[in-house]
Amino acid sequence: MKLSGRDARRIPDKPEARYAGYLFYGEDGSEVMARKERLIAALTKGDDMSLVRMDGQVARRDPAALADALRASGFFSGRPVVALDGVTDGVTDAIASAVKGLGSEEGVLVASAKLLPTRSKLRKFFESEPHMACAPVYDDPPDPSEISELMRTAGAPPADDQGMDELLALGRGLDSGTFRGTVAKLGLYMHGQSGPTTAADIAACAPPGLDADADALVGAVAGGQANQIAGLMARLSGQGQAPSGLAIAASRRFRQMHQLRCAPEGPEVAANRLRPPLGGPRRQKVLDDLRRWPMPRLEQAMATLMDAELSLRSSSPAPDWAALERAMVRVSMMAGR
Repeated sequence: MKLSGRDARRIPDKPEARYAGYLFYGEDGSEVMARKERLIAALTKGDDMSLVRMDGQVARRDPAALADALRASGFFSGRPVVALDGVTDGVTDAIASAVKGLGSEEGVLVASAKLLPTRSKLRKFFESEPHMACAPVYDDPPDPSEISELMRTAGAPPADDQGMDELLALGRGLDSGTFRGTVAKLGLYMHGQSGPTTAADIAACAPPGLDADADALVGAVAGGQANQIAGLMARLSGQGQAPSGLAIAASRRFRQMHQLRCAPEGPEVAANRLRPPLGGPRRQKVLDDLRRWPMPRLEQAMATLMDAELSLRSSSPAPDWAALERAMVRVSMMAGR
């Protein structure tokens, strides 16, 4: 079964008994692994004796070993969990054979893969079987309901309207792991307080200057202000921010502009339907920036930022901050005047 974006983000913390297997896949390998490990922790409840880790190529060569691991019994309570790393289309038949006839009290398979195309045999199997869950991992920012659930789990009181706006802005500027860490810190900060959680509370727990400075950096790139980029990046680097998070924030802004540019009803009408919502000065800034970007240059900018993200995740010898700054300046110089 293919999970929606919201369900794919929820399932690592709230697994469902009806699923005998889960597949996480996506371009961001670190986030794929983070969700996989959260699901494993939820399934095993911290009991490592119920967990077996296996390489995908081992399972492909020895399907019986995978089947045996899923049906093993021991001195632990609950269902055994088999974590399968580095799966590809070549292991699909082994997985299909291993989970066939798997009982509700027997094992659970948790697999991870790189980005899989629509035609992928592995992806099609997990999407088509009702007892298997296929959870794509994207870098979309969390929506208000997801943020509220994270707050509840962290033990923080619900946020008021301004607080939620601040959390939405943080969700757009931070990678998923950092954002979750910030919410967890917020839960500790608000411990024992009845709430609500305010914008001031959130500012006290947010990475220093990230919201304003990261948004200013992305705005400078989209606005064609190349002369401001070096200074903003130096400030963010000094605050200890990760270049990958800034690359994600910039890519997200340009994808948002691309979505508005493609809307048949026009950008201003389409902006009213964006989720999370785009309002106030930020809305006007995005619409003003969009006028600088005809579709061909917008798509060229998105490709440049994507290349920068991939370079930051690779073993490239180029210094991360220098590579990102070069990409940001290149993109800003594409903007029309």
